[in-house]
Amino acid sequence: LNIVRVDDYHSDTSVEEEEQEDAFELQQQQHQDDEKRSLCPVTGHYSNFNDHYYIHSSSSSSSSSILGIGQYGQVQSCIQISTGKAYAVKTIQKSPPQLAHHHNHHIQREIHLLTKLTSHPNILKLVDFHEDKDHVHIITERYTGGELFDVIGEHTSSSGCLSE
Repeated sequence: LNIVRVDDYHSDTSVEEEEQEDAFELQQQQHQDDEKRSLCPVTGHYSNFNDHYYIHSSSSSSSSSILGIGQYGQVQSCIQISTGKAYAVKTIQKSPPQLAHHHNHHIQREIHLLTKLTSHPNILKLVDFHEDKDHVHIITERYTGGELFDVIGEHTSSSGCLSE
């Protein structure tokens, strides 16, 4: 004759229920992580740029915050909310899925290179990056002095060489 105390039965049931709940929560978390990876294939995690920065436009004039426009996106002045410090943000529109692999690889490479070359005096310093559903935002130190192409053109000799 097996006698099972009611308290023992409830504790066994509670442990089983807790294990099932833990397994379900883990499964849900893995599903959310998979969704984020598919939603954010460049960095692998979703992050809202606007939670940390805002686009800065000059209040002293009607000029916009755009510092430059390139083939893949535009660079704007931004302010980090927590520090009030000014940076530049390159905002890159993600490609449609059928064209995305090649494009995403270039963005990943840019982020990777900027993270590896942090101590070089002639390369922009990466501050942060964020990826949402439609864009990748690469935040760097803000440099002034004009377009690099214009500076190179101004310092090129008539023979097409740069002075040392």
